[in-house]
Amino acid sequence: MYLEKDELEQRVVCKQYIYISNLTKRINQALKEVGYDYYVKRGNIISWLVTDGVLYRTQNAKSVEGVFPTEIGKSLGISTSQGNHAKYSPYAQRYIVQNLDRIITHHLNIKVYNDAEADEDETEWTELQDALLIELFRRKVEMEQIIDIIGFEREDVQERILHLMKTDRL
Repeated sequence: MYLEKDELEQRVVCKQYIYISNLTKRINQALKEVGYDYYVKRGNIISWLVTDGVLYRTQNAKSVEGVFPTEIGKSLGISTSQGNHAKYSPYAQRYIVQNLDRIITHHLNIKVYNDAEADEDETEWTELQDALLIELFRRKVEMEQIIDIIGFEREDVQERILHLMKTDRL
């Protein structure tokens, strides 16, 4: 089953500020309810928010790393009033939900890149690569972009799409 962003937003976004761990639990519960196998981790969201310029990483005098909102993050309603633990406004929660596909793609790109680095010649597909391909295909992303994101040759991607269609996964 496919879950539209607006429907996911209605299921997930709270009217009050919440911690990222609570938001992650709410996202995963909503995804699980409609049959998604993918599990979003809080670190995936934070990593993407750092890459997107919403958060930044820094270390304190004791070399403990923390994540804090940039000016963009503050404007979205991310606050760190209680030490190192950020709370996310309903607007910030909405921003995360509306960009969930980008967050997942970001995480899977890192995973795919790391897997490709481990064995550049291998064209076996992992579950994460299948999940990424399925999501990109469902979102009607152009083949050239899919190839760039996944990093396999056109014929390998086309063969995998056919395989996923034959096995009713796509």
